[in-house]
Amino acid sequence: MARWIVRAGLVAAVLMAAGRAWGDASNRHEMFTQQAAKGPHAEVVAATFYGTAKLESFVGGGQLADGTIVAAGNFVGPDVPKAERSITIGKGERRNFNPFEFGRDSAKREAEQAFNDANPDTAGMVVLFDEKLAKAKLLVRFDFGVASISAATVTADGKAVIVSGRATKNFRAVGAAVTPVGTATSKYGNATNDADVMVARINLPEGRLAWAQVLGGAGNPPRRIWQDGAGKVYVPSGGLCVVSADGKSAGQLQKLGDANAAGWLGINAKNGRLYYGGDRNTRTNREPYRQPFLFEFDNTGKQIERYWEPSPKEIGSDAGHLESDSSVRGIVFRADGKAVVAGWSDGGNSVFTRQVGDWRKQGVGNAPLGMATWGMKSANSLGHVMVVDLEKKETLTHGWFAAFIPTTFQEARTRNAPNHVSLQDVYLLKDEAIAIHGKAATGLIQTPNAFYKYPDDGPKYGGEFVTLLDRDVSRLLFSSYMPGCDVMSLAPTKEGVLIFSRSRGDDGSGNSNGKTASPTTKGVAQEKFGGGADGHVVLLKLPKP
Repeated sequence: MARWIVRAGLVAAVLMAAGRAWGDASNRHEMFTQQAAKGPHAEVVAATFYGTAKLESFVGGGQLADGTIVAAGNFVGPDVPKAERSITIGKGERRNFNPFEFGRDSAKREAEQAFNDANPDTAGMVVLFDEKLAKAKLLVRFDFGVASISAATVTADGKAVIVSGRATKNFRAVGAAVTPVGTATSKYGNATNDADVMVARINLPEGRLAWAQVLGGAGNPPRRIWQDGAGKVYVPSGGLCVVSADGKSAGQLQKLGDANAAGWLGINAKNGRLYYGGDRNTRTNREPYRQPFLFEFDNTGKQIERYWEPSPKEIGSDAGHLESDSSVRGIVFRADGKAVVAGWSDGGNSVFTRQVGDWRKQGVGNAPLGMATWGMKSANSLGHVMVVDLEKKETLTHGWFAAFIPTTFQEARTRNAPNHVSLQDVYLLKDEAIAIHGKAATGLIQTPNAFYKYPDDGPKYGGEFVTLLDRDVSRLLFSSYMPGCDVMSLAPTKEGVLIFSRSRGDDGSGNSNGKTASPTTKGVAQEKFGGGADGHVVLLKLPKP
């Protein structure tokens, strides 16, 4: 890492001069903030809590064809969230488990109200809001001890939601199409419980369970699920499972499963190709190295291509100098077939700045956004947004995404330096705008309508964030921390994007500006925080291109 800092110093003057084209490069936080203020910007249409004084969360959803907003998630009870109408699926029982059971982390989890979805008391719910989040019109919920929801997506025709999550034996009575062979179990507290994974389609707005499958003993519940152009559902649990569009059959497509640093990342819905990636632990000639990779599979589960995977010995050599740990975090596809890829690296010497097919080749176009990583005081987590032609194995555009420490920061040594940003996923929106989310430390570049305002005395701050970029990665359409929110998921709408999360009510900050509440707007279903943890949803509308 010391070698990297020396090399960064050698080129800093050149890069600083280049950066002045955008403004005052001696204060990059202010420079990029002014650039981000020019607009046009996405509009915050509505934001609401949803919950009781107990524990709730949202994990995903989308928008129906008629504009209705669908939010899927969980509640722990015993209180049940309110809606104009309610439907209960299945019959189980609530056994009063500790919702924060995480072994040694239990106290920390309780302080953060981060309840464990492995708790059999956790009940999945699907909430239908009107198109402005003004009313909770329908609550479709599983009974306690039946099923929870870890992932959800609205169908392409906008008439239903597909949900997946943990299921107990009680779920099998609600209409599972195929009785599975074998049942997985897991221990929670002092009890051994069923631990299958279910997939179900709920037709909306009527709230009717159309079909359900139990993936007997599949594995951990998925955090994202996808549909291809034919309506088949892909579920990353116990490898990659696929459910037919009519819900009548299900099976394992690929044995390769999600791991700590790698997993199933997405699908090209047009051709059915599937993508698995992340990073793996290797070594250069000198040090450990997290090697980025991306595998491509056809719709039969056969691996047909691999991307990145640079030779650790070569990129860590004196000739390579690209030893920064790197990882592929997400992938989506534009109408022209080009992929938009989100990546992470621990430092600025990443192979992502080179060609996807050959790290020795440079010539990658720089994103017009213009962020650069010179001036780092130590290795930082940095974001990468790339446009890639996978067919030609050519990276067309590479853009850095970083925070920059303000010149008011209390620690003078690090002022104006790049700061930590870790991207977790990427989404494609209307007009092929790009949405990214993850975690950022002090100095996230925000737009004027952000939900958080830095205090003038320059303290530390950090947390989950959401940023919207235009198609060309040239400007910020929206960017903000999400105070008090975590475990986020995004979903495109006809005119923008939905942000789903679990909210603690506020960020708990002890800074001079006090605590910042999770955002809400007037006239929504629930303006005030219910308590414990609430489901939280924000609706943004993109500006006209």
